[in-house]
Amino acid sequence: MSLVLQSKSRAKCFALAKRRNTLVVRRHCLKIFGMSKFSKKYTDYHFHPEISDNIEIVCYERKDTGFDVYIFEKKDSVPEFEDSRIDQFHIFLGTIDSEDEFEKFYNMEIKKSIGNRYELIPYYIEKGSRKVCGKIFDALNNLGCFGMSLSSDRLGDYTIYIRRKDVEFAKTIIQSNLL
Repeated sequence: MSLVLQSKSRAKCFALAKRRNTLVVRRHCLKIFGMSKFSKKYTDYHFHPEISDNIEIVCYERKDTGFDVYIFEKKDSVPEFEDSRIDQFHIFLGTIDSEDEFEKFYNMEIKKSIGNRYELIPYYIEKGSRKVCGKIFDALNNLGCFGMSLSSDRLGDYTIYIRRKDVEFAKTIIQSNLL
């Protein structure tokens, strides 16, 4: 992905380039490369394995051999692995030789560390409306709960699902303050 920015002033163009560590491609024009580190190291192929936990995993095929496995989540959403974060979205977990090895790697390296803490569980059910559900959902989001979902059934009842690990955050919300 690349983005081209233009400026009428040459001075502004170079100042912006210096601030963002970008390249001046032409006079008054900057080109910003989004994933330059990744494009040098990886092929275009990657896959997102299906897992039961509420975590996004992505495996990038290396140009030399094998796949690098990353958690693709927002900052602070997976505290067990934050020490291995390489940018605002990627947490490096390790390298596997082939796609077939992912399940074994997942069970040994990831599942062992997180257990069932990322499993979604029902937290709040509202009958016939979602007025309170919306307020609770926003309050949980502001507290730092990630990976939640809000769904409805055919009767019009709404349910908020949260990750098991976020139950402690959720206990701090007092329903009467949200009505």
